[in-house]
Order: sequence, then structure tokens, then C-alpha cells
Amino acid sequence: VRDADFNAYTTSKGIIFVNMGLLSQLATEAQLAYVLAHEVVHYANNHVRENYDFKKTVSKSGDEYGYDVDRMAKAYYDFSKENELEADKEGYETYFAHTGYSKLAPFELMDIMLYSYLPFDEIEFDVNIFNTSTYGLASVELREFAAKEISAREDVSDSMSTHPNIKARTEAIEDFLALKKEGSDFLVSEERFNALREQARFESLDDFLTSARYDRAIYQAFLLLQTYPNDDYLKRAIVYAVYGSSVYKNYNSLPPNIENMEGVEGELSRVRYILKNIDEESLNTLAVAMSHEFYSKHPDDKLAKRIYEDAVWELTHYHEKQLSFYDVMPELAQTDTAAVVEEEIELNTTGKVKRLKKKQIDSSIMQTKYAF
Repeated sequence: VRDADFNAYTTSKGIIFVNMGLLSQLATEAQLAYVLAHEVVHYANNHVRENYDFKKTVSKSGDEYGYDVDRMAKAYYDFSKENELEADKEGYETYFAHTGYSKLAPFELMDIMLYSYLPFDEIEFDVNIFNTSTYGLASVELREFAAKEISAREDVSDSMSTHPNIKARTEAIEDFLALKKEGSDFLVSEERFNALREQARFESLDDFLTSARYDRAIYQAFLLLQTYPNDDYLKRAIVYAVYGSSVYKNYNSLPPNIENMEGVEGELSRVRYILKNIDEESLNTLAVAMSHEFYSKHPDDKLAKRIYEDAVWELTHYHEKQLSFYDVMPELAQTDTAAVVEEEIELNTTGKVKRLKKKQIDSSIMQTKYAF
């Protein structure tokens, strides 16, 4: 499923769905096999229908729970958690144990799930990724914001959750499975699994962009650039995310999923902090600088051209800036397409131009807390 959230689920008809977000976090084929074994039990033991029927029964018997909504919800969640533990145990004993996969996979999966709310990797974010040859992040406060400490806990309260916490699930697994290395991490193809996981990571990035989770998109692209340093899609994704954030900010808000600093941890919190605390004009100007630099290197990229033009429009219309306010930017690379050249000439007459100027920075801009 083209969804960046860490999840897998089963229908009452036996169709198993696995999200890209889950695939992108796994380390081995054995871990995926255990996920599937767990989901097969949900189908084989009719858990989907049981959960539905139990929830319906609870909602109709309010008198039994004193019409207390929390008590009714807790009764349903407790029932659902029992099914999850059953799927963990029977998934291993009935299906997974006979495959030849590593017996450590269930334990590994629990560790992965514990940190699944974080991106697929955790390395120090380089704020210089925002810099261009003419513009960059200058505010010391923004550059040196310390990443929020990761607080993942195995024993987090699960009283109002359909799934047991990781501690409960790990302890239940330990009752029927010894923690020892036995079996293989890969039985089908390590190469094929890794290729699928990489595709899931790229697809998750696309999901972050289309759902306006721009902080996650920037950090996801940054992580992937460590492996694919010359990938233009990843570079353009960062430009797009900065531009998208600037548009939201120009209209007085960021997307709700990145407006709040609560619940975001690790290096991702640094990206969110920058997007949240930078002033509107600086972010818009950065979007223009980054999109200009990318487009000048990729003049045939239609999306890059649109991002650049829109970013300039936002800056000149929303912030009412004349381009003489900025220093001269390099000329855009010329293409052989006459129509494009003609359009660029037309853009010069309407304020959508090839050069970004910044001759003298207004003293009030120089004094802003989040200056560039």
C-alpha cells in the first residue's frame, strides 16, 4: 500500500496489505515473513470479524458499562489486544517456525516497531543541505538547535490501544521462543528484498510530499542522498518541500502535522524546528534560491520550472518585493527550445524572471532573528 505509515493489516477475505512505511523500516526478509505469518492468523482465526462483532456488541450494551464511553472503548481494546498476542504466538508456531527463517526475526521486529515512529535511519542532519551558491541558512539559533531526545519506551501505556505495548509482546514471545540465532535472514533473495525496501523508501518520500509532511520529506530525502548522492529526484524533493512549506507559511500556517513540535524527536525535530521558526520572507527567499539553482541545472525539468516560477510569484506578490532588492543571481542555462526562451523573456516582463537580485539588504531584514 502506498502509505508511509508503519502498518500491515488483513481483511476478512484473507487479503493482506503491507504499507510501504513498514517495508522501508525492515532489515531482513525474515522480519517480513513474520509480519505475514502474524497477519495470516488474523485471517485464519477470523479476528477481523470477531473484533467487528465484539465492538458492535459493546456499543449496544451500554447499560453493562454504565454508558461509560471510556470503559466501553477499553473493553474493545482489551479484546483486540488478546487477538494480537494470539496472532504473535500462533503466527510463529503454526507458520513461521517451519519456514527456515531466522528465529530472531520476531525479537528484531519488536525492536524495529519500537522506533518505527522515527524515519528509517537516524543520522545527524546537515543543515547545509539548504545552502545554495548565493543564499543559505545563517541564523546560529536555527543551525545549532539540538535534536530532541528519543524517548521510545517499551512499556508505554496501551490501555486505550488495539495493540499491546512492545514490552508485553516481547515478554509473550519469550514464553514460547528462545533468543538464539537459528535459521536464515533471507530465503528468497536478499537482492530482491533490498531493492523492494529501497523502492518503498522512495515511495514513502513521495507520500510525504503529497501529504504535505514536508519535514519528513526533507529528512527522508537527506537520508536517501547518503546512498544516492547524485539523485536529482531527491534533490528536487527537498526543493519542493521547502517551497511547499513557504507557501503554507505565507498564508499564516504550516500544515497541521508539522506545526506542533510535540511528539517529534531525533534529527527530524531539527528539520521541523527550522521550518517552524524561520520567518516567512526568509523561507520564501530560500525557496526561490534553491529552486533557481536546481532549475538552472535542469532547464528541461517542467516541475522544477513550475516550482521556481511559483516561488518567485509568492515572493514578489505576497511579500511585495522588487527583484532589485536582491543580489544578481546567475543566468539560467539556455535551452534549444525557442518556446522556452520566448517564455523566459515574457517572464522577465511580468516579474517572473531568470535572475534574483539582492543589492542592499534592508537594515530591518538584517536585524531579524532568523536572518539569511
